[in-house]
Amino acid sequence: MKEKKTASERTEEYLETIYHLTEGGKELSVSLVSQKLGISAPSVFEMFKRLVDEGYLTSSGRGNYSLTEKGRAMGEKIVRRHRLLERLLVDVLKMDWGIAHEEACRLEHGMSPEMEKSLAATLGNPSTCPHGNPIPGESEKRSQEIPLADLPRGKKGIISRIIDEEREFLRYLASLGILPGVEIKVEEIAPFGGTRLVSIGKSRYSISDEISRKIMVEKE
Repeated sequence: MKEKKTASERTEEYLETIYHLTEGGKELSVSLVSQKLGISAPSVFEMFKRLVDEGYLTSSGRGNYSLTEKGRAMGEKIVRRHRLLERLLVDVLKMDWGIAHEEACRLEHGMSPEMEKSLAATLGNPSTCPHGNPIPGESEKRSQEIPLADLPRGKKGIISRIIDEEREFLRYLASLGILPGVEIKVEEIAPFGGTRLVSIGKSRYSISDEISRKIMVEKE
């Protein structure tokens, strides 16, 4: 049975999703959020109208939206709590990093500012979540970071973060050893946006162009 969310939790869920999308440089639209959340476009449009009325979003009038300062602050707050919780669940409670993402989604809405501050201090003020994504207020954007898809043939990079945090996707990458901090090398690239043959240590794997765009690396 799908969990019923309060109005405030739904607002936070939307702002968190919007923050994630704009963090990745995507142009915000109803269709994009509808696809990401798996909610009908008319429902998302109604929520967007509410977020505009409440001062979280502004509309260009051409179907595109932007976070206001208030909206970005709220999005950052929820993302920060979420990623701190993931650190607690993975580093301290030793949970699977895919399950931890889903559990953090359930817990993030009830966290007080006092608990957030105490949790960050207890964890040593980590700069990233277990998937390598930056924790707002603790880290800065990496200037040399690029998608694995843009790493040329024969070049190496250090995996910095995984963009897609869906449970089975994370488990798949973990099974290949594709984790933040690991060195990866592009051995071969098939033409026309095809698969990439990559190596991690002595192991080699073929991964699709779609997957390689969800893996961010820092060039060596």
